Amino acid sequence: MVMKGELTEDDCHITQCAVKTLKRTATDSDFKDLLNELEIMTLVGNHPNLVNLIGACSTGGPLMIVVEFAEHGNLLRHLRDHKEAKLRRHDRIHLRH
Repeated sequence: MVMKGELTEDDCHITQCAVKTLKRTATDSDFKDLLNELEIMTLVGNHPNLVNLIGACSTGGPLMIVVEFAEHGNLLRHLRDHKEAKLRRHDRIHLRH
């Protein structure tokens, strides 16, 4: 489950973020998947083309992973939303040849 959040930094600057956590009905396998995702994000580090890890916490509750907020949504939604436009453009280019 992903929720939009706000992270207040030490200098009182507020940053929009996304918080990933598990639903109450999550299985042990779901927990392992989330932990694996955290491990991969830690190993990859920051990259300009990825949603980057800000931090994680499990103190006093469930595991929560805090990542950069993707204001335009996820990649799958973007590709689905723009699929038709690209097909139409491709058809127009193909017809010109």
